Amino acid sequence: MPQNTNQEYLDGLKNGNTKIIVSIYTILYPKVRKFVLKNEGTEQESKEVFQDALFQLTARLKVSELHLKSSFQGYFFTICKNLWRKELNSKKRWVRNDDNREPPNEERDH
Repeated sequence: MPQNTNQEYLDGLKNGNTKIIVSIYTILYPKVRKFVLKNEGTEQESKEVFQDALFQLTARLKVSELHLKSSFQGYFFTICKNLWRKELNSKKRWVRNDDNREPPNEERDH
């Protein structure tokens, strides 16, 4: 499969070109999946991260021009990595307490 140029990827996303979107999935999803799975994620979470990145980038392209100084693939993968790291950080903030017992009621003599 021939590689597209940065501008072809950006234009394809902006215009909803199915061929470009399929190409992005084919080339980049396996890398994103591997990264998420290696970093405490699941198959479903890797799909969600990929979709979120695709959506965010498409929305950004429809609002303003984007000029990449690196490769599209590197840029997109970085978006996915940042989204996954943000997800991991938000998971760590939540303390999960499955044991919902009431504390013992201690009466004290004063």
